Amino acid sequence: MYYKRIEHINYRDNTYVTVDNNLTVNGNIIVKTDGSFVQVNDDAIIGGNVLTDKSKIKVEKETSNLGSAEEYTYWSAPVFNETIGDGLAEANTSRTFWYNGQNYLDATREVANDNTTLDGQDDVDDNGDDWQYATTATVMAPGVGYAATQNSSGTFPGQFTYTFEGAFNNGIYNVPIYRNDSETNDNNWNLIGNPYPSALDADSFLAENTNITQTIGAIYLWSQTTAADKNSNGNQGYNYAQSDYAIINGTGQTMGGDGVMPTRHIPSGQGFFVSMDNAAASTVVSGDIKTTNVVFNNSMRVTGNNAKFSRTTTTDEANKLWVNLTTDNGVANQILVAYLDGASDSEDGTFYDIKRGTYEDVNAVIYSFIPTSPEAKYVIQAKHSSSLSLEEVIPFGFNTSIEEPTIYTFSIPQTEGAFMNGNAIYLNDKFLNVVQDISENNYAFTSDSGVFDDRFEIMFTPMTLSIDDAMLSSNDIRIIELKSGEVKIYTNKNVTITNVEISDMLGRRIYNLKGDSSSETYNLSRLSQAAYIAKVTLSNGQTISKKAVKKN
Repeated sequence: MYYKRIEHINYRDNTYVTVDNNLTVNGNIIVKTDGSFVQVNDDAIIGGNVLTDKSKIKVEKETSNLGSAEEYTYWSAPVFNETIGDGLAEANTSRTFWYNGQNYLDATREVANDNTTLDGQDDVDDNGDDWQYATTATVMAPGVGYAATQNSSGTFPGQFTYTFEGAFNNGIYNVPIYRNDSETNDNNWNLIGNPYPSALDADSFLAENTNITQTIGAIYLWSQTTAADKNSNGNQGYNYAQSDYAIINGTGQTMGGDGVMPTRHIPSGQGFFVSMDNAAASTVVSGDIKTTNVVFNNSMRVTGNNAKFSRTTTTDEANKLWVNLTTDNGVANQILVAYLDGASDSEDGTFYDIKRGTYEDVNAVIYSFIPTSPEAKYVIQAKHSSSLSLEEVIPFGFNTSIEEPTIYTFSIPQTEGAFMNGNAIYLNDKFLNVVQDISENNYAFTSDSGVFDDRFEIMFTPMTLSIDDAMLSSNDIRIIELKSGEVKIYTNKNVTITNVEISDMLGRRIYNLKGDSSSETYNLSRLSQAAYIAKVTLSNGQTISKKAVKKN
């Protein structure tokens, strides 16, 4: 419709109205949580009695299921000139904040929230002035994000409805984001938000900002489930886990701590984090502080949650694999590995590859690797589509700080693409020498605490062997301790031992040894008198792990 005059309308959930041009509101409009109101023309205006009586338009938004009054929700106002005191009336007035990206600087790190100053980054602002208190009189600017906890008068766990009143935001918004170039190794975080009373298509949002795609190649949505912990780094006594963010980028999306996979849209009223890339074209604010704009416009708006914007990362040629880690005591996180025509096997920036930092103080996480960036660990990784074959191997790491007995489970929640859907997917536990079809059955295991970067991998054939090679068993590998204390590892088969890794029973690698014959003798003097695991790699490509005991 080209012009719309509104008297009294109540838009139920999952319904919408689209207006091409101007809108006059003299009656009342109520847009429910999942309802949408979309204007097409960026220059269209809103007039009528709503300009003097903001209660003529109400946009209702419901929180996720909050477990306690301490859980944060990230907000963004879908209406013009709304205040914190009115729009976030149900929030705790002492726990409402806006985020000052100009103040964020992560030049040092700490360990276990102990206030130390060490080299490196921990994704926490060093002096704690990035979050700024928002008073009840603060006007919620279009496209800016805000954070607030619920007041304690509600019943938890539970969902809570907030009401924003005023003329709908409409048209083009240029929202500044910032970085501090005095430190170039940190993420330059900025909290922005959907400014409209309708969902945004995430792909349209990324495509519209192609001049800074590297800058905002990823969208971070808060999705908390992990309780605040005194050992998690931050500027409070108790802090939340970084891994609870759900992530959307050009490759795909991963679930957050609540275990819910986001769709490729950003709901109305939703605040979210982006990071300003060091390479983004910018202007100087002052000193080392630089700025550029994120652009919102009506072409990104959708009437529901299912509209799609086509780009190369969502073609039929794409193959995607998600791997979940869950535990019997509530941990849940996920990685995504995808094979796309537009990606390479190297680091391609956040539009394709998202790092999961080792600084995350969480109970347990998994991550994948990119060989050209050996120190980094990834929650989303894209590789070129030509790299996918039956011989492909995807190593992934596992890090846990849990001390009590725990059952960990790996699973494949979903796959996309003809290759992924048409082939079995195997998990190889190299520590236990177990290969299992994880596309048919979840893999459960136990573990000591620690970092295990060499234990697990995904394969598409049970073992990496040529057609003509015979498969050896662990019985074909012999390990004996000589009187000298040295250890001899040998096989009577017609293969060569090319490498031997020696690990203790906690999975910590003690030796990484080379070989060039069917019989090798090694000095393992650094190994204590205890059981150990020898992982033997053979010339036929096979790897066999075998347990032995060091006696001398």
